[in-house]
Amino acid sequence: MDRSKVAYLGNVKAPIETAFYEKNWFKALSRLINTFIRMIPPLRRLVAKSIPNLSRRIQKLYREGNYIEALELSILGLKKCERKNVMYDWYLWAFMSYAIYCAGCLNNTKIMDILISISEKSSQPDEGSSAGYCYCRFSQFKYAQKDYASAIRFAELAKNADSLLKIR
Repeated sequence: MDRSKVAYLGNVKAPIETAFYEKNWFKALSRLINTFIRMIPPLRRLVAKSIPNLSRRIQKLYREGNYIEALELSILGLKKCERKNVMYDWYLWAFMSYAIYCAGCLNNTKIMDILISISEKSSQPDEGSSAGYCYCRFSQFKYAQKDYASAIRFAELAKNADSLLKIR
């Protein structure tokens, strides 16, 4: 058969590959687990108090624009992470970045000073993109207050925290 006589249908699209969390089996499994958790009160309380669930609630609150409550939960998460072991160091910087974002939206300089003191007293390692973001925001805050030495120090900490972060 000659290739010039092959017709292609223009309106037929190739199937789009979906991610596993968009497939029906995963959605059904998620609903089943959520229903199971809701049915057993001790399990429901345990999940509600967990650090990952706290992080999810904070993200939901600041997407809705409820920055005051998100800030309160972020500070609660910071206190929880300070009591935990090294396994939660990622969450510490995530809660710190949530609190910094909320304090920036509320223009609350007192909270920002408290967050800076918490980060300086922290025993968690200063590495990762969340730590770099926090130190960049601290540097911007100190620069706005005309404390240039602290601004440069926080910029250097941000540079060392995240090797992917480019400071010019």
